[in-house]
Amino acid sequence: MIAAEEGTSVAYSGRLLYSSRSPEARANAVADNAALWPDSLILVPSPILFYGVKHLINRLSSGSYILCVELDQNLMKFSVRYAPTELLKHEKLSYIRSSSPTQVAHHVNRLGATRFRRVAMVPLSGGYSLYKSQYDDIRRTLERSIERRWRNQMTLMHMSRLWIANMIKNLSRNWSSLQTALPRTTLPVVVAGAGESLEYSLPYLRRNRRHFFLFAVDTALPVILESGLEPDATLVLESQIANAMDFINHGGKHLTCICDLTSHPAVLENLTCTCHFMLSTFADVSILARLKQAGICPPSLPALGSVGVAAVEIALRLTAAPIIITGLDFCYTCGKPHARGSPSHLLSLTRTTRRVPVGWYTRSFDRSPVRTTDLRGCRITSDPVLYSYGEVLAEMLHGKPGIYDMRRLGITLDIAHVDDVQLTKLLGEHQRHRWTKPDYSAIDQAPSRGKIAEFFSGEINLIDQASMSISRPGLASLSSEKRTELLGLLTKLDYVFVGFPDSHTWKNLDASFLMRFLASAAEYKERFLRGRELVTLQS
Repeated sequence: MIAAEEGTSVAYSGRLLYSSRSPEARANAVADNAALWPDSLILVPSPILFYGVKHLINRLSSGSYILCVELDQNLMKFSVRYAPTELLKHEKLSYIRSSSPTQVAHHVNRLGATRFRRVAMVPLSGGYSLYKSQYDDIRRTLERSIERRWRNQMTLMHMSRLWIANMIKNLSRNWSSLQTALPRTTLPVVVAGAGESLEYSLPYLRRNRRHFFLFAVDTALPVILESGLEPDATLVLESQIANAMDFINHGGKHLTCICDLTSHPAVLENLTCTCHFMLSTFADVSILARLKQAGICPPSLPALGSVGVAAVEIALRLTAAPIIITGLDFCYTCGKPHARGSPSHLLSLTRTTRRVPVGWYTRSFDRSPVRTTDLRGCRITSDPVLYSYGEVLAEMLHGKPGIYDMRRLGITLDIAHVDDVQLTKLLGEHQRHRWTKPDYSAIDQAPSRGKIAEFFSGEINLIDQASMSISRPGLASLSSEKRTELLGLLTKLDYVFVGFPDSHTWKNLDASFLMRFLASAAEYKERFLRGRELVTLQS
């Protein structure tokens, strides 16, 4: 610390980090003139003496928050020693030291990224200029993280009804071979996505087939079968009928499928397969907790959006041995969205004419392209959604040991890359675990039909109670006790309105909201009634 005109400045690395004239007043002026919008995450890089931070706090809207980040360990120690204690402990502020944008994004996720609509970076000291590019990376990562959270919220608005409808249908079906727990293996697991890098990995996988458990995503299944390999398990995640083509040409083979309870039931109905159900927790809704309490909830996973990301998350639960990734590229060659032999590639070939060239070139530019570099340093093409899935996977795998990358192309995932020689050595360390047909006999069987019927009846009763309360005349003049009772019922039936654009206003009991609730509840009741009827007939 050095004396300055009308205050104190800080000298570090041969430069002043605050003005030599009125340092605190100048920082306050920057804070007073910063553009602050409602529901903003205010990023303050290298706050040091926290000049100007109090002015930012005074200007905060109710939905905004201040995140102070320091990259330099020495400056962090200095700042904690000299910064005002009341600011360091302020409820509207966090102060962390990190050089990793991913770690900063994790911190914001714990705060609740959907609280914020935008990021505003307000540098109040010269510490920002010491590490400008790194702080800019943190800002961009936070912006993408918040954008991804809001994109997920939009997806919930559009898809929640289908997810719950599929869940009811899948619980109603009398699958001939159904398990409610995931298989386990002592072998390394190869997770095979349907990206172009899968083509380059197939020869090696054929040569060393008996040394690993092959776990394929749905779109990779026809590519793998065409190569002469058979996966030990295939992940079925898609809730729409879109991936039905992945299962058309499987040669009548008996498949082992790990299926999301929200996946489209028609995809599996005509397959000869053993189903191991799991459940993506697509929203924080109480029906999922009641499924667990009833003893009919399969293993749950966080909602990850991408089948490839979900496959890696499941693979972490299948084995304690290494996990090897291929085909999860999160980029594409223009006109070729997946590996050769995948449904999209075959469809492109069948549609080719003299005037229509091979490849889905028009579809390649349906979304704004993202130009970036891959793990080889070569230029590649992605799109905002696909690239964001890659970021989700990179964040998920950050710091996790035992994950290896055998791809020859694709976005960087920040995990150890292995060539064929290194991979052979890695698999050789686990050769004592020779491949055998997985034994699923010890896995819990499906819950009884009676439990499922009882669960459906409970949901029908809740809907009936809420509907009667809302339909009662004089809703506006309900007593405090009745109003509390209705709010309690709506809390249990939050899945009925989770897809409403104004779902966050449900406690207001607005008339428009309640009328839409009644219509949605009637639809769900009809689904539960049909499901209960099917289950009763099977019993």
